[in-house]
Amino acid sequence: MDFSLPEKPLVAKQGKVEPNQRTYFFEREDGTTFFAQAQEAWSIYKGRNQIIGFERPRIKFIGSSDGSIYRQAVIEAQQIFRQEGLEKAQERLRRGADEELASARGQMIPPPNFDYTDRHNRPADSRTIGL
Repeated sequence: MDFSLPEKPLVAKQGKVEPNQRTYFFEREDGTTFFAQAQEAWSIYKGRNQIIGFERPRIKFIGSSDGSIYRQAVIEAQQIFRQEGLEKAQERLRRGADEELASARGQMIPPPNFDYTDRHNRPADSRTIGL
């Protein structure tokens, strides 16, 4: 399974683990998968990823997860980094990303709707609009 890293590199500090964030996974026409956080995922989910002058790529939503599996992999990778080095830690992170993707498949929870906000400027839940 080909898992591509995000275009923007993530900045991580050793010893600090970010809280879980819901992650949304998508698949390109060529079979590569990638993930996005909520606001970017909403744009992709609604099809607003047009490239000027080119045919719009077909991107398929394959699922979402709460990020707990990858967070656990980050915690374990920090320990592995201290004991065994960078290569083993990177291997654990890649395996954690694959495990997160496997757990997300089929969990079709859409990203929050950033087109509409409630009175506290939070994105609306697309499943409850109009209720």
